[in-house]
Parts: sequence; structure tokens; C-alpha cells
Amino acid sequence: MTPSFLFLFLTLLCLGLLVNAADYYKVLDLSRSADEKDIRAAYKRLSRKYHPDKNKEEGAEDKFVEIARAYEVLSDSAKRQVYDRHGEEGLKAHENGQSPHANPFDMFQSFFGGGGPRGQQVRKGPTSISDIEVSLADIYTGANIDFMIKKRILCDHCRGSGAASTDDIHTCTSCGGAGVKIVRQQIFPGMFSQSQVSCTECGGRGKIVKKVCPHCKGAKVLDHTQHYTLEVPKGMPEGHEVVFEGRRVMRTPTGKQETLS
Repeated sequence: MTPSFLFLFLTLLCLGLLVNAADYYKVLDLSRSADEKDIRAAYKRLSRKYHPDKNKEEGAEDKFVEIARAYEVLSDSAKRQVYDRHGEEGLKAHENGQSPHANPFDMFQSFFGGGGPRGQQVRKGPTSISDIEVSLADIYTGANIDFMIKKRILCDHCRGSGAASTDDIHTCTSCGGAGVKIVRQQIFPGMFSQSQVSCTECGGRGKIVKKVCPHCKGAKVLDHTQHYTLEVPKGMPEGHEVVFEGRRVMRTPTGKQETLS
């Protein structure tokens, strides 16, 4: 291999790495010289713009996830240094065996202090659809039809804690109640990466239940049959839909909101 060919090969390789390393900067519309303040501002602006709760366009959620990944890398000085030097492949090699990427929605919540663009939000539970047969006579004269729907509600004994009593809820000694741990790992001699991972002892909850609730067996919720009344107006057409709006949101003793359909 001639020196000129070797030089050309190395030049192309370096250019390839630079192009690869520039991708995350392009995702956040940043230059490679962007500082921490620029990175935070870009993430704040773009994550709000593409959050699926606000942006219903096709591909918005994928873009939101991509933005979160870019911010996860560029906001971590060690990861950013590896990425700038060795590109995406070098970063993958560095992260091999480590915890999975941060959940983009958890990252958003942690950044803004809430569940969505407007602060503390609770996502709606799944929609329940029931088909009800109505007689011709009821359609002609109008009627009220009672029906039942099975749903899940917070356990009224433990109030959603899953514990037999409040004395059975203990702060996790492994993470000190934070629900997360800081893991420090050496990348190269003299270079370390620091990342935040969910505590495996408490499952990220920060609390450990020593004795589970005897009513819900620690599940925090119970099966419940809810009574509804369907008002059938005179002349209701076939296939007519009646929507029962609303949701039940309760706060558990641990401070977590539970949304129940």
C-alpha cells in the first residue's frame, strides 16, 4: 500500500467519522461548538415541538425519541467526547453492556418537572367500547338501559401503595429513596463516564414494601364492576355512539398518580 493511498484512506475514514458524529448535532440544530446551555435550550425547544401529546403529525414520536437520544449523548461530557472522536460506532462500543438508553418520556418529565408540555399531566387510560343491543320498541319510545362494565380501581384498603400498612413501606437503602443510582465506568485510561440508572432493588420506586396488602395482594388495584345507565332517545339511529366522558385519577401514598379507566 503506497503512502499516498494510505493517506487518502485515512482521510476518507476520518471524514466518515466526522459526518457520523455530526448527526446528533444536526438533530438538535446545533454546531459542533455548542456549549451545555445551547444543548439544553435546543432540547427544550425541540422536545416541546415534537412531543406526541402536542404534535400529532406522522413521525413526530420518532423525531421526539431521536431528539431525546441526541440530548442524552451531547449533554453527557464523556459520551460526547467519545462520540466526537469515534462516531456512533465508537459510542455503541462504549455503551455495550451498559443500561438501556433513557426513556425519552421520563427524560422529558425530569427536564420539565411534569408529564407533558403543560406541566404535571396524567395520560388517559385506554378507551373501553361496549356494544349494547336495543329493542325496536325502546328505540321507538325511548328508554333507559342499565349495563355494567368491569374496570380496575385503586385498592381502597392500601390506597394504591400495595402495602399492608404504612409501616410496611420502607425507604430503599440501596438508592436512599431516590429510585436511581449513579454508575461510573471507565471508558479509557483517565476518562470516565457517569450515567444514571434505575435502582434494581426497588425497581426505581425508591420504596420497598415489606408486607403486601392482603386485599389486592400487592397489585395496588382491584377489579370492580361499574354501573352505568344508557339513555336511549326516541328515534336513535342504528350504530349511534354514546360517550361516557371522564376518568378517575387518584394519588397514591407514594405520591404517584394512578389513572384508571
